[in-house]
Amino acid sequence: GLGAWKKLSFQFATALLMAGFGFVIDRISIPGWGVVVLDPITGVLLSICWFVVLMNAVNLIDGLDGLAGGVAFFAVATLYIVASLDSSSNLLTTLFAASLAGSVVGFLFYNFNPATIFMGDGGSLFLGFVIAAVSIQTQAKSSTAIALSVSVLALGLPLLDTVMSVWRRIQRGQHPFRADKGHIHHRLLAMGLTPRQATLALYGLCAVLAVLAIAVKLQTNNDLRMVLVISAVVAILAALVHLFRFRELAVQRQRALLLEDQLALPPDARLWVRDWARTIRTTPETSAVWDRLCEAAAALQLRSVDLKLYLRRDPQQTNQHHYSLFRDNEDLARLPYETEVVSLLGKQFWYGDLAATFRSGSTADDLERRVLIRILGEAVAEHIETHQLPNLRDRFVVSRLRL
Repeated sequence: GLGAWKKLSFQFATALLMAGFGFVIDRISIPGWGVVVLDPITGVLLSICWFVVLMNAVNLIDGLDGLAGGVAFFAVATLYIVASLDSSSNLLTTLFAASLAGSVVGFLFYNFNPATIFMGDGGSLFLGFVIAAVSIQTQAKSSTAIALSVSVLALGLPLLDTVMSVWRRIQRGQHPFRADKGHIHHRLLAMGLTPRQATLALYGLCAVLAVLAIAVKLQTNNDLRMVLVISAVVAILAALVHLFRFRELAVQRQRALLLEDQLALPPDARLWVRDWARTIRTTPETSAVWDRLCEAAAALQLRSVDLKLYLRRDPQQTNQHHYSLFRDNEDLARLPYETEVVSLLGKQFWYGDLAATFRSGSTADDLERRVLIRILGEAVAEHIETHQLPNLRDRFVVSRLRL
């Protein structure tokens, strides 16, 4: 199939084409405020976004047998009822909404759990596209704002799920179009409901939102009642957000605490590093120096440590050591790398470099790691200066510049 960006490009192109055909939102209605007339550019941009959002909303909710079809039915049926209540509505558009609702019901006989026919991306995107077009054209221009408000309420479930999905993926540092198992229907399944029960539960929510949407239409001449109806809708949606967002934040917090535990420095890390640094300075054997560095890497939660010495070419001498400690898990792999490089400088020569790489977690721990790595690097330079002094000119090739 097409990639996410290609699909989105086609959706924007289709929405722009529909706006060119006159499917444009020219005003919106705000309860207690009145009707706000939009300028042509704003109306076209809002219409394009409306098409794209609804297409993706219906597509993203299509995760269980019959779910997207049922959501679309409640939305289209609501638009049909609202259009029937308005004498100024376009008769052809009203009949089209009725026929579309009937078609979806016929499809649900074969698409409901257990399904024998599946909708797929083509079907769900088409339904979202048609609902967007019908919502704009259901009523005359003087009532377009009300039709749009009704559509927002009737499609509250997929719209909310889409917003929460994008927010969740961005919060996790994932691509906003990356598929996951965090949608509302997935949460219901995780709570123990069967696919059929989860679908019926969401049908019930859509039915409640549809009734409230029709109530908004019936109470357009009474701002107070309309505000109360919309407040009820907001309360329902807020309860859903609280339920699922709270769980999401709890999982994220638990994951953050786990990462902090995995990356946290031991309380005695500075004391240990001082002991290792003292051993590195006093030991005459270079191999023992490398062993102490590896022990320090494990204690400091370093991902890798590299010791590179600028030695003259000699088959008997090793000028580079590399030690990899950790294999990142899925959570740690999302964190950025930090690398601290310590130049091993003596009085006359630049002996080499000590480079340590680690995953960046807590800012305080990152700064402490850098300080401790520098202490170790200075100890290595002092070891070379002290225990290999007679052979420095013969072994090392990089002289230290003097300014």
